[in-house]
Amino acid sequence: MKVGFDCGGTKTEACVFKGSDLVDHFFVAKPSTKTTVFSMIRQITRKHKIDFIGIGFPAPVNNGKVTIVNNIPEWNNTNIAKTITDKFGIMCKVENDANCFALAEAKNPDNKEYNTVVGVTLGTGLGVGIVRRKRIITGSTGAAGELCKIPYEGKTLEAFIGKKFFKNREAIDVFRNAALGKKSDIKKVEEYSMHLGKMLSIIVLTLEPRLIVFGGSISRSFSLFEKEMRIELEKYIYPQSLKKLTIKESKLTHAACRGAASL
Repeated sequence: MKVGFDCGGTKTEACVFKGSDLVDHFFVAKPSTKTTVFSMIRQITRKHKIDFIGIGFPAPVNNGKVTIVNNIPEWNNTNIAKTITDKFGIMCKVENDANCFALAEAKNPDNKEYNTVVGVTLGTGLGVGIVRRKRIITGSTGAAGELCKIPYEGKTLEAFIGKKFFKNREAIDVFRNAALGKKSDIKKVEEYSMHLGKMLSIIVLTLEPRLIVFGGSISRSFSLFEKEMRIELEKYIYPQSLKKLTIKESKLTHAACRGAASL
């Protein structure tokens, strides 16, 4: 059996698979520190015979190593794959979490017609994964797809598309109030949708993918930001690119874990 981890700055999730079947699920609302991850691996391996550990991690990953992890700095300059293999005696591979999400969507039978798949995760931050013919595009150091760092309106794209855009409020509350007709929150959602549309234009003009799929907590409000996002996107991309582009919300359960387990 194999286990796939989805690590983050606010939660740690792991799924155990036998083939493609989900066997068990583990979740804690804690950052993916070394203590949390190691403890969860011990818990899982006491219960199941694990042959492979795949980890989706919130940072650029190069051959199992991370250099800078903004949300969990104790992992800075660590070869996570080697550390876990040495500690537990189980083969381990590590990849960026958004890349794992995109890989799961690229391998999803519902998406088999698409050669180039871009996964966009909307949550605490902004994550983008690029998969071409079921292979992750990582770049020379693992940082391909890090659109969160692109300069934008005096800050970065992530400042306008991640959790920080909603300041000290939960994004889900803003979207809920907008759906109920609260004017100030309707305006906030419209602004968010505009920034999101501009970000997608960068993706489309650079890669011209056939499929862009959204995941992460904010993606659950897809129906509330889709219209304005598409209006903004259409201002910048070529009509022929738009005609062949599908944009949708992910319907896969535990997608990032599935992608990590398939590494």
